[in-house]
Amino acid sequence: MNQVLIYSIESEYIEQIMNGSKTAEVRKRDLPEWALDKLVRGEIVEGYGYCIKGNPHPDHNIFFNGIKLNGKVVVKFQVSGVDRYFCDNQGSYLHMFNHVGNQACLSRMAITQYGNGADLYAHHLKNITPIEPMELNEFYRIIDGLDEDGGFKLNTLKDCEYVSIPQLKQKYLVKRPPQSFMTVWVKGEQL
Repeated sequence: MNQVLIYSIESEYIEQIMNGSKTAEVRKRDLPEWALDKLVRGEIVEGYGYCIKGNPHPDHNIFFNGIKLNGKVVVKFQVSGVDRYFCDNQGSYLHMFNHVGNQACLSRMAITQYGNGADLYAHHLKNITPIEPMELNEFYRIIDGLDEDGGFKLNTLKDCEYVSIPQLKQKYLVKRPPQSFMTVWVKGEQL
């Protein structure tokens, strides 16, 4: 199984990522250490985009070939790097806007309102590919007991605990979208 990132992305931004106009995701969190280590070694970090209904358009549904994409994992990409930006003395992110505003499809005001004084990170996306919509439960959470081959370490169960394999698999499936992004495992080929 490949360790990957799943990002929750508002529907309007998913559309921009899918059509190639948006190649940076602005987040309040840096990449996890495992992903940063892979980038330093020149390895690929895979990512997926989960389509959520966005603000200010909570009723904004998007469709691809007649299939509603909201609530599905709909795009695959490589995370090619990350840059950290700080709020300036005037309470804005002018430096970030000048460097990645267009790539992120965000106005200076949108970046400033989102950042609200916190450090921000631009996650750079490349090799963006729309995919057949996937359900979240096609991904496994990274939890003690699940190994990289998709097997289960039964020594993580409590004494006298009985769990069937289907129950055990159910325990590790992703059931809710991440708040921002999360590390998961997915079976499949590398990009």
